[in-house]
Amino acid sequence: MKPSFTKYKNKIAQKIKKAENKTSADTNVSNPIEQENSQIISGYFLNEKSYKEMIVQRVNNFLYGTLGFLVLFCLVCYYFVSCKEVQLNQISRETLELNYENDELQNKVDSLQSYYNIDKAVSKTNILERARHVVEVDAIALPDLNLNKKQSKKSLVVSY
Repeated sequence: MKPSFTKYKNKIAQKIKKAENKTSADTNVSNPIEQENSQIISGYFLNEKSYKEMIVQRVNNFLYGTLGFLVLFCLVCYYFVSCKEVQLNQISRETLELNYENDELQNKVDSLQSYYNIDKAVSKTNILERARHVVEVDAIALPDLNLNKKQSKKSLVVSY
């Protein structure tokens, strides 16, 4: 047996006719005067927003503004912080240079102070005596340079 599709074809045709009737009824205005009278006001109008939507929009705008202000404030603060960090690094370098210079100067002071302490200790113990008076002696002409060392030393010794 062959299947028949006539039943389905009739249903589709009926649906198409109903759709055409609906569109023709909506646009079934005959002349332009009747068409103008069919619309009360023509033009583009915004839809009215409810009170809730207006409040939400105001809160969102306030939050956007606050967020923008805080972002700008953070950028300005970051700029100043980075400038101060550069200054702190420069001061740190100068401080390290001064510390190294101070160490070198401290070593010099320590060495000079140790020499001063040694000189002071020597002067207290009188290991080296200072001359009480200076004796001037004329140069002696020596005819024979092959003298005994003992004789030459005795002749050149000066007492204090």
